[in-house]
Amino acid sequence: MTDATPGESPVPDWLQDRFAVRRSGPVTAVVRDDFGEYFRRYELMEAADRPPDAPGVGTSGGEGAGRGVVYHLPAGRLGQAVLRPYRRGGLVRHLVERRYFWGDRAFDELTLTERLRRLDLPVPEPLAAVQRDLSPGYRAALVTRRIPGVRPLPALLGEGSRDAEELMAAAGRTVGRLHREGAWHADLNAFNLLADPTGGPVHVVDFDRGRFLEGAVTGFFARSNRKRLRKSLEKLELDAALEAWPAFEAAYGEELEREDGGAG
Repeated sequence: MTDATPGESPVPDWLQDRFAVRRSGPVTAVVRDDFGEYFRRYELMEAADRPPDAPGVGTSGGEGAGRGVVYHLPAGRLGQAVLRPYRRGGLVRHLVERRYFWGDRAFDELTLTERLRRLDLPVPEPLAAVQRDLSPGYRAALVTRRIPGVRPLPALLGEGSRDAEELMAAAGRTVGRLHREGAWHADLNAFNLLADPTGGPVHVVDFDRGRFLEGAVTGFFARSNRKRLRKSLEKLELDAALEAWPAFEAAYGEELEREDGGAG
């Protein structure tokens, strides 16, 4: 495994103050400096092809519906890392479940998520991204720091651990902040919203295929995000959330109207 030479980075220069680019044959990785020890320990240069096999590694069904298995890796003072291999959905998954033919999905998601973190938005901390060139195509995986204590929105609504109106207002504030800063989420569904049962902000995860726009997200892009979220609530028959939808819209609108830097 070697560091990449100057000019070959798959991520922008500003990100390299905390992340290093590594290469090994057809594999390229971007790794946060303080995660390097664990990246080596779990042999994550192979993460695009096979899951880590080490004591303490756990699995779950993923942070969202249909996301497949994700892997939980103990990471010392970083708490726990979450490894998510990229997998296709829909019918195409039966043909090429884990092969992609364009773009650099893992590096793009890491870059976007780190940019949002630096704006102090409630998103995961990216720790590493790995892509293996298959010629044609590639496989990829992303590692983020697990957000302690949070659960998906449907679980919180189903058990009633937080008041539905308060929770939907918190979700509206978070989505409003993202849109005000120019972040568009490609799959804003209920499972990609996580929160602590005891209170606090709603976090947004899974920025695969997301975009950072020049200026605030408005018009079609803003409506498409909110429409997709509402449809997911309807599909899950989360009546309490649907009844509290006006609280989401009110908090969302108030957040958009704040001046830059006004979010708390």
